[in-house]
Amino acid sequence: MPLFWLSLAFLGGILLGELLDCPLRTWLALLGLACGLTLVNQAAKRRLVDFYSRLPIPPNISIPYSLLLMALFCGAARLQSALPTINSDFIAWYNDRRVEYVVQGVLVAPPDVRDQYTNLKVRAEELHAVGELNFIPVDGLLLARVPHEGSWRYGDKVRLEGDLVTPPAREGFTYREYLAHQGIYSLMPGAQARTLLHDQGNPIRSAIYRKRAEALDMVYRLFPDPEASLLAD
Repeated sequence: MPLFWLSLAFLGGILLGELLDCPLRTWLALLGLACGLTLVNQAAKRRLVDFYSRLPIPPNISIPYSLLLMALFCGAARLQSALPTINSDFIAWYNDRRVEYVVQGVLVAPPDVRDQYTNLKVRAEELHAVGELNFIPVDGLLLARVPHEGSWRYGDKVRLEGDLVTPPAREGFTYREYLAHQGIYSLMPGAQARTLLHDQGNPIRSAIYRKRAEALDMVYRLFPDPEASLLAD
């Protein structure tokens, strides 16, 4: 039972970290304070029995509040540590500069074909502004919207050209947060793309995606729409 409450506090810390957006050092300082409170609590546990008996602790919880605080601040610190550092080595550093870029990287997922465009999820490796020649090493994921003309698959090394922008944030559904949860902080709408090399990804994942595509092809051959589309989803 204590593990349940500690896990719940950890998840609450993740939500708290997303709401407050405090720097990592703040959460680490609070975590250190909670650790100190826990040590004090353990050292003076016998003297605090009467004090804890007066607190509104649920009957099944037999752990100090300081441990719950530790789990809470651990969750918030974990969230902040997972967020990328936006500097010149990260692709999002070049967002919204009103300059077209050439970006080279590798597809980390199969293409997502939509009605009017195809989404390519690319891990960037290098870029330069259009008109320049020297590439700058970068890292990070970007989502490129390209026309349907090309044929791409997981593991392709591609060359993209277009504007790098921050994903939009609108009221209601926040596309920016949706992509951020996937680790994507850059969008290249209307990009021009061409394939440079094939089979640059993980061979195991390549085999999995290939078998998945074969299974989907089999579904569409055996069943008509809309049944096939339902099974494909």
